[in-house]
Amino acid sequence: MHILSVILFALSANIDCLVIGLSYSLKKTIIDINSNLLIAFMSTIGTYFSMMLGSLLTRFLSINTANHIGSLILIVIGISMILQKQQDIKQFQSHKKITLKETFLLGFALSLNNIGLGIGASITGLPCFYTCLATLCASFVFILISQWLGKTYFSKYISSYASPVSGLLIFLLGFYELCI
Repeated sequence: MHILSVILFALSANIDCLVIGLSYSLKKTIIDINSNLLIAFMSTIGTYFSMMLGSLLTRFLSINTANHIGSLILIVIGISMILQKQQDIKQFQSHKKITLKETFLLGFALSLNNIGLGIGASITGLPCFYTCLATLCASFVFILISQWLGKTYFSKYISSYASPVSGLLIFLLGFYELCI
């Protein structure tokens, strides 16, 4: 099993949760446990369906070709995330407690974020069950931790590096998968 790849995928695909949690916390908006679980579940569903799509694509390609394509997809996504500016999520931050509508919007946005990564991860051969389980856990834990970190002095510095770190992790995952 590609346990290192699964961990790298889960960390990189969900580092946006850290930024979101920090942003909400800085505005003194609470993401409660139920909202956090819903966001994590929606993100995991997006990962699952994208990995199923990736599995379908491997039926038409050799394993070696599919692995190279998936690795290159991850590398390109990682590079683009490193070069991309962070998205502004201030439109979600107007309440003291996150609303159900905001929770669904965030969950949907995060699940869309995982589509390209999930396809690439599936093509490279990552196991769907463990990848989805790691995605669920990482999403939940990142939001939980970031709500606490948002109350600290260093929160502004952490959130400013989240996007490039996420991109670097995805790039390293693609490069690792290309080399094995």
